Amino acid sequence: LTKLREMAFWPGRPLPERLRTLLIGEGSAALGFTVAGESLWEKTGIAIAAFEVVSPEGNIIIESGHSPEMHRKKFGAGFYPDAYASLQNAMRKARLILVTHEHTDHLGGVAHSPYLSEIAPRTLLTEEQLSNPRIVRCGFSAADLKLFQPLKYERLYSPAPGIVLIKSPGHSPGSQMIFVHLESGKEFLFVGDIAWNHRALEKETGKPYIIPP
Repeated sequence: LTKLREMAFWPGRPLPERLRTLLIGEGSAALGFTVAGESLWEKTGIAIAAFEVVSPEGNIIIESGHSPEMHRKKFGAGFYPDAYASLQNAMRKARLILVTHEHTDHLGGVAHSPYLSEIAPRTLLTEEQLSNPRIVRCGFSAADLKLFQPLKYERLYSPAPGIVLIKSPGHSPGSQMIFVHLESGKEFLFVGDIAWNHRALEKETGKPYIIPP
């Protein structure tokens, strides 16, 4: 944490002011599918969300959810078109767009964006994320992927004041955690799918091995 805080502080540059959450869609699944050892009869909610880090130097989007079509395939109902449209507009205005990993429910909102060519130069995808063959499942064509310049870094990298990326391969080759430090002193850690449910953090366990990444 000491190292993360040091990297998040850029002398003479303002820290982010606050964090906004945008709920794009909701669904449910058996708790036992998301946390190893839990009941297959108990249901748990699943939120598809994006986050906006509000900063004087320009806002930063974390995660982009997935497309309406993908939501219907996974959950049927529970998609919020107005929220999805708001996210697309926010990405057009954002200084940076970051994702925890290269799976559809985190990167699909970028892949299916009608503004892809506009937002791609400000979307930081790591070398590991772009080189994962499964990234095409998000909805990218080969031509789309050429719009991105791979981000290369070792272990830790700060792309903006208050933000630190932490390489965390495992769930996917390009998985990373995103640390956010606000001017108020509040701190957030976006872990992506390292844990699918808070109970997994409490139990210090992951998802069942029978469930693929």
